[in-house]
Amino acid sequence: SQGETSNNDNLAVNRSKENQVTGNDEKEKTEEGKRDRSSMKNRKGDAAVNFKVQVCATHRDVPASTIQSVYKLQDEVMQEMHEGWFKFTVGGFSDYSEARNKREELTPFNLPGPFVTAYNAGTRITVQEALMITRQTWVK
Repeated sequence: SQGETSNNDNLAVNRSKENQVTGNDEKEKTEEGKRDRSSMKNRKGDAAVNFKVQVCATHRDVPASTIQSVYKLQDEVMQEMHEGWFKFTVGGFSDYSEARNKREELTPFNLPGPFVTAYNAGTRITVQEALMITRQTWVK
């Protein structure tokens, strides 16, 4: 089906639902984007806001080390549960452009559509919201 792939270990991976809808980081829309912004800091480079690259997602609980091994990734892979999916990310960047560059570096690894994600104090938020908080601009 659309957005899914299998590897030699028959491990099904799927990009998260919110990115499948738009296919663009800057248009990622989730219910989280509606949270109250008044409690968020507004300085560029605020350590509370960071960007990661999601490399895949599964419905099954798969060790992050398995994802790292299957795709032969050199970066540490982190796992989180979000909206019913086990999501796997790499990196942790204060600048969006660095995360975007990391996404581009991952192209040769045959991942199922890596994309940039954003977090504020460890809570996942939309990339658009993170860009507004940090006063950064989107990079295509």
